[in-house]
Amino acid sequence: MGMWKARMRISKVDVIICTKDRPHFLKKAVEQARMFIPTNDVIVVESSVSPNKKLLKGLNVETVFTPNVKLGYARQQGLLKAKTKYVVFLDDDLEIEKNWFYPLFKALISDSKVLAVSSQVVYRSELDSVLTKVYYASPTIPKFWRKRQGGSAGASLMERQKILDIGGYNVNVHRGEDTELFFRLQRKGLKWIRVIDSVAYHPITLKEQLYRSCRNGRAIAEVWKLGLDMHLLKIVIRLTRRVFVAPIILMFTRKDPRVLVYHAVIQFVILASFLRKMMKNEVS
Repeated sequence: MGMWKARMRISKVDVIICTKDRPHFLKKAVEQARMFIPTNDVIVVESSVSPNKKLLKGLNVETVFTPNVKLGYARQQGLLKAKTKYVVFLDDDLEIEKNWFYPLFKALISDSKVLAVSSQVVYRSELDSVLTKVYYASPTIPKFWRKRQGGSAGASLMERQKILDIGGYNVNVHRGEDTELFFRLQRKGLKWIRVIDSVAYHPITLKEQLYRSCRNGRAIAEVWKLGLDMHLLKIVIRLTRRVFVAPIILMFTRKDPRVLVYHAVIQFVILASFLRKMMKNEVS
């Protein structure tokens, strides 16, 4: 680990924080970035109609004002504003710790086909006793599970220019912008992987998490309707596999039946929301 830290004292990164109407989260997010990430500049993409300019000035950050835009557009503006070879995207409501960055960087430079990496996001809900850092980062987790395809843009590290070379984020996508980019990378033989040794925490209630799961399912349907070369059957199989396979693996590594129930319910909600959106043809 020391070798990576020594290298990153030289190779600093720009940190991009996309935010809207949440000044109470923004200050902490900026402080975390400067404390736990080898930061060059912090770039705040502010999508509020009435941004808190006094707060932004006090935080001493680069600011891009993009009122009422889709999240894909906001993330793309952050990529265009940044200057460093590698960039971090950090959502304003996530919590990270000291060693969050280095496992991501190590994974990103270990494979030339990997252009983006994300940390595991743990939702701190009423089931926080089940979902803990010790559980997710346990060495008993099988190696093939520790680095798997896919991830969240809100806690990610990317090779900026190579992502821009394939078009960057789709500016027409609000939710599911990371899913759309992931499938585009995959079609080109490139990778976006999740690194389970890096953990970000998301304070949230169980009710909010179920709502987000519904939204995620609808977002995947929206992305599919963009006309990408994505096979509907493969998406359904992928989501269905999450319902059954992932919880079973996690249950046996943890030996806690609550894990099976929790993950099965969350992934089932995502799958059901996706199918409902498709069947009702609600996608514009």
